[in-house]
Amino acid sequence: PIRRRIQGFRAGHKAQGLVVDEELIVRLPSATSPAFEAVNILLSRPDRPTAIVAMGTTILHETLNAIRANHLRIPQDISVVSIGDPAFAASHVPPISCLRVDLDVAAEQSSALLLQRIQGDAAAPPRTSHIPCDFIERASCGPPRKPQA
Repeated sequence: PIRRRIQGFRAGHKAQGLVVDEELIVRLPSATSPAFEAVNILLSRPDRPTAIVAMGTTILHETLNAIRANHLRIPQDISVVSIGDPAFAASHVPPISCLRVDLDVAAEQSSALLLQRIQGDAAAPPRTSHIPCDFIERASCGPPRKPQA
């Protein structure tokens, strides 16, 4: 899933004629790996990002801590979007915008594919399943801050 999300990120940029700065893509060993130091390094760059898309609960939490440690304000200095909608995102100050994945549909489709395999369809070719997502805009997104003269 992580590789596919990065591929989608690149494809979205390409479709808009934008170049992806590969140094701004943080690749952690897993979705539960510590992210604070990696985000802190990004935020310390002279050309720091104006927005961060953070995956999952742990990475989002550590991203928010790194933003706070760098004395940046959301959304005035940096915008934040979460992939997934952890419980604390809506009550964070400011509330964090998110891409909400329909977990019920994901579980239903995953279970159906697994049951098909268990019931003897193991030789069937791999299939792709699309899970509906909704963008929930909250107060964590704003225009990029203009450089100071």
